[in-house]
Amino acid sequence: HTIIRVWRLDGTVENSLEVHTDSVLALVALPDNQHALSGSWDKTVKLFNVNDGGVLRTFKHHTDSVYCLALPPDGLRCFVSGSVDMTAGIVELDVEQAKRAFEEARRKAAKKALAAASTSAALEAAIAAAKEANFSGPSVRQAEERLVEVKAQEAADAEARRRLGAAQTA
Repeated sequence: HTIIRVWRLDGTVENSLEVHTDSVLALVALPDNQHALSGSWDKTVKLFNVNDGGVLRTFKHHTDSVYCLALPPDGLRCFVSGSVDMTAGIVELDVEQAKRAFEEARRKAAKKALAAASTSAALEAAIAAAKEANFSGPSVRQAEERLVEVKAQEAADAEARRRLGAAQTA
């Protein structure tokens, strides 16, 4: 994996992000200073958040390495990409729509994790992930109630194992 480093003006590294599966050949920051586009040998262009590395959208319109990227003056409606496949693409860019889709995917993943969790550790992790994704509602409340029940059952099981062990050694 290639690491993209986000640097502060004082020369210190703000973030190290793994966005692509192969070398990054092109990088351009969006005017909002929160997002960037990167082009790679993996044949993709990725729109990502420079603060946390969250990939908002992957563009797969090239059949070979993407080696250059450019933004028009406003930098918010589209981008241009050039590739070893000998094509250039002008691609519509809707950062707000991509952010909404990314957040919706995070909420769906959180809901699925909440439903699948069966141990207290898994439930705690799923609840934390759901809250981080700003996912709330009955699923989170039900998981929190289930967590109390699972912890009680785990404590009862541990006590039963302790008693069984004590009885076997007596």
